[in-house]
Amino acid sequence: MKKIINNILENKYVKVIVKTFGRINVGNTSATIAYYALLALFPAIMLLAAILPLVGITTKTAMDYLDSALPVTITKTVMPMVNSILQHPGVGTLSISIIVTLWSLSQVISTIRQAQNAIYDEKISSNSILGRGISLAWMILLLGVMGLLFIAASVGSNVLEALPLSHELASRIDSAKTIVVAIGLMIGLSLFNFVIPARKPRFIWVVVGTLFQLVGILALAKGFGVYVRFAGKSYSFYQAIGSVVILMIWLDLVATIAMIGTIISAILNELWPSQSEWLDKLNATLLRENRDDD
Repeated sequence: MKKIINNILENKYVKVIVKTFGRINVGNTSATIAYYALLALFPAIMLLAAILPLVGITTKTAMDYLDSALPVTITKTVMPMVNSILQHPGVGTLSISIIVTLWSLSQVISTIRQAQNAIYDEKISSNSILGRGISLAWMILLLGVMGLLFIAASVGSNVLEALPLSHELASRIDSAKTIVVAIGLMIGLSLFNFVIPARKPRFIWVVVGTLFQLVGILALAKGFGVYVRFAGKSYSFYQAIGSVVILMIWLDLVATIAMIGTIISAILNELWPSQSEWLDKLNATLLRENRDDD
């Protein structure tokens, strides 16, 4: 029996899996990401409440989109607080919301980048100029992509019918919105997972890891309701605090799934690395610049 266990542990694939999983503390990293994400959430909603009227999107449209985009259990828990903030936008808090949101999101992306670098076994300082620039650029890009997806998903059938389009074409566009948003998220997350780490893996393995992340989050959306039904009763006395606790747990689980997806990409990339010369040159250049900035 001992010999069998030793043979398993000496297997090349098992050694790579164990080594890669041991490079970071998934629990601590996920908790840090969830913490900064929660800090960014409510200032971002306040910022959204101030911006929505400027682009002609009503509170009802925003609520309908969030209702369809978030898991049912999270929607029931968080929507009352979100609705309260959206119904009472404060222009005076706009500048503070922007500062807090940008700072918190930059911390989220910086933490993700440090974790991904550790997963790919790259020792890069979190204070590097290039790292900060990449974090800021991707934060702005992700906000832009999410904004475009939000607008695309919030376009109702009545708006499409008002355009000079045939009824059949408008119906097809309306039914394709969910697919377009899903594809957009897949492409956006794949690019995010490819660009953020200092060492660029094979893009096919990035797609595999991203697919795991999306499937895992969808599965979490289905299964999280079981937890809320049982554990949520413990928080029912303090409804607002209970809502934040449940949301924090959900964000932590989402971050855990994201980290495992990156680990899967790193394992596949180490077992079957790229044979592309341009990718090797790109990695050599980026890693040299990152280390020069340390």
